[in-house]
Amino acid sequence: MAYLLFTHRRMAEQAVLVLGPSPRFLEYISQVLPALGETAVVSATCDTLVPQIAVGRAESRRLSEIKGRALWQPALEHYIGSLLPRAREMKLRWEGEFHLIGAEAVGQALASATQGRSYHRARAAFAEQLHHLLAGAVAEQRAALLEEMEEGFEDILARVDKSMGRDCAPAPTRTDDEELEELRDRIAADAGIAKFVEAWWPARDPEVALREFLSSSALLGRFAPELSAEEVELVVSEPGPWAASDIPLLDAIAELLGDTGDPHPQGEFLAERA
Repeated sequence: MAYLLFTHRRMAEQAVLVLGPSPRFLEYISQVLPALGETAVVSATCDTLVPQIAVGRAESRRLSEIKGRALWQPALEHYIGSLLPRAREMKLRWEGEFHLIGAEAVGQALASATQGRSYHRARAAFAEQLHHLLAGAVAEQRAALLEEMEEGFEDILARVDKSMGRDCAPAPTRTDDEELEELRDRIAADAGIAKFVEAWWPARDPEVALREFLSSSALLGRFAPELSAEEVELVVSEPGPWAASDIPLLDAIAELLGDTGDPHPQGEFLAERA
């Protein structure tokens, strides 16, 4: 480890997690690395991989082997992907008026938001795009209404403009972009819009999501088809508390979900371990 940290300095800048087989092994590592001048390392066992999550029971070697297979990472990825909302037309209320955002526009925003992001980071990115879409719809409706009101009044407006004098220097006015940006900010701060997004794209708790997955024969059969019927039954029939083999799965699903407010959720885990 000391050699790797010395040779690849970027590893030290990002911090390195050492996953050890036992607390005794990690105690040895914690004494050796600082003596070599390496302090950019945090350590954990599988049981302590996720902060504030404790192992509450032992389990059979058979179950440990089943949940230690490589199939779980893609299974969890597909499961979390299935929790994402599907594109549909949205009817949003703003200042007493309803505005429609078409399913195609919602689908494009959804595809853009989910590209390379965790579940919760994608939700935040989608909310930002939705604010832009709604601001555009509001501005477009206002422009159409103003154009309709102006029809038939060209002569009146022309006389008003003439009476005000065309030679006078016009007062500075804000651009359309500035007004649109202000509208977006107001929409982003609106509690009603936030509640709409939360209802359509709810936050997910990693523990709840994993329990729902591991306790459902249907979900396991759909997303982990490599498991036999007997193996599915063994997993589903497990008691409530977490076993040691559940912790890596919980860590994986927490990363896929991401933190609801921190763009780098794993940084919080590392800080707590340190």
